[in-house]
Amino acid sequence: MPNYQVKLGLGLHMGYAIEGPIGSYYKIDASYLSPNVNMAARLEAATKAYAVPILISGSLYKYFTRKTKQNCRQVDWVVMSGSDEPVRLFTVDVDPSVLPLEEEQPYMNPREKKIKRVHDRIKRNNLRTSAFENTFEVSSTFETNADLKMMREGLKKEFFVAYDKAFNLYVKG
Repeated sequence: MPNYQVKLGLGLHMGYAIEGPIGSYYKIDASYLSPNVNMAARLEAATKAYAVPILISGSLYKYFTRKTKQNCRQVDWVVMSGSDEPVRLFTVDVDPSVLPLEEEQPYMNPREKKIKRVHDRIKRNNLRTSAFENTFEVSSTFETNADLKMMREGLKKEFFVAYDKAFNLYVKG
């Protein structure tokens, strides 16, 4: 389909949730219930209004390291639907449209597919292990991940300086 684009919005929040099964004898799905799950869903929906791919709540942002916080930008301070308290909203500025489309993978025979699955599983397990051992540093990803670097390379320091001044004036009223 010519000129077709897929856009994805992520709402990131932190808090408790209750997981439970929903369904019938023939089909069961997991569902997650809590005000925090609802907040993440509202943040995801708000990515369209703010024209950003990622919205992060202040509840999650406060747990970021100083280096990770330096890669975020506050976009608003609002009272979200279903909440009585103001929520600080942050984003990580990226431009996904600069990423090249992946080329279609050539046909792989069953043995090649299995080898690829094993390699992918090893990568996931290594990442999971580093996360559980607290050796994974999110902020280093901004410097090491080629895709992330490409999506951020068009961002100018002048924009962030001007934005910070304007945002501070906005907050002061």
